[in-house]
Amino acid sequence: MIINIKNFLLLACLSVTTFTLASELKFDKAEISQIVAPEIENLEFEFSFKTSGKDNVSIISVSPDCSCLKDLKADKSEYKAGDKGKITGLFATAGMAGAQNKKIFVKTSSSEVPQILNLKFEVQEYLKISPKVVFASAAEDKASIIRINSFYDADISNFKIETGYANVKLELKEGTSKNKFELHIKALPETKPGRATINIAYTTPDAKTKSYTVYAMIR
Repeated sequence: MIINIKNFLLLACLSVTTFTLASELKFDKAEISQIVAPEIENLEFEFSFKTSGKDNVSIISVSPDCSCLKDLKADKSEYKAGDKGKITGLFATAGMAGAQNKKIFVKTSSSEVPQILNLKFEVQEYLKISPKVVFASAAEDKASIIRINSFYDADISNFKIETGYANVKLELKEGTSKNKFELHIKALPETKPGRATINIAYTTPDAKTKSYTVYAMIR
């Protein structure tokens, strides 16, 4: 079989040119990483892009992998070559704590495969409490301790500690360094075995009250 080298090279060049000119969304960055302060309930985010190629590009859909990503939208549905645009949304932090990795899938008219945008958030908590469950016994002299770390400056007056369990002594003390506290739990001699539910009410810097629950297993 005889191959016409000139025609073969011409077709190859045309293929490469066609591929190069295929329109697509070129995002300034495809990943956002951010620390989220505890008082933020809805965090706004934005992905900016510019269209490349020679054809118009339509955004068919913008889909999240989590219901915590809300109000996802592009600033318009169709873009000409060289147009700039953005995709915006909200990250709802309710029930979230610690590292959160989320994805957004952007389907366009230029590709069957969606483009993926990544969101990496570290959601801070007002309080870090550990452990959430301790064991206590009237036969033991030492109190069981739950450690509390506050994200913001705080003192003992920011806390209210309560339990409805009879004969359990609760005492909140300053910890070894700033914004660290210790909840000392002691079962008194007449305490009956069972589970003591302890409520920790914390007043935030913006005067909101956040409630946390820990438990003491009385033996």
